[in-house]
Amino acid sequence: MPNIEIRPANAADLLSFYGKPSAKTVRAFCISKNGEVGAIAGITISPEIITFFSDMKDGVEVPKMTVWRVSKEIVRRVRKMNLPIYAIENCNKPTAKRFLERLGFVFYAEDNGEQQYRLT
Repeated sequence: MPNIEIRPANAADLLSFYGKPSAKTVRAFCISKNGEVGAIAGITISPEIITFFSDMKDGVEVPKMTVWRVSKEIVRRVRKMNLPIYAIENCNKPTAKRFLERLGFVFYAEDNGEQQYRLT
């Protein structure tokens, strides 16, 4: 049976997952399967905007329900910040729009072909 672990992400996790360090402040959780990070979900914080994100790595199958539950918990926590929270739909993932809408995001704007959402 696979060993699934959820823990706070650190700079090394982000570097390993994305291949480069984040230019923004990140507060996120890793979801690992058998010790390998397969998904990361959290928020990026910059002076002008807070953005929710979740990404899954190809080749590392983590349970989608686990990603959903972690994402719901992040949204629950960021709602308490009483600040506008945004997300950008990943047009390469057919379920991204529905995923964001189920979390409480609504379409906000389109910019340079990106569908932007805001948490209500």
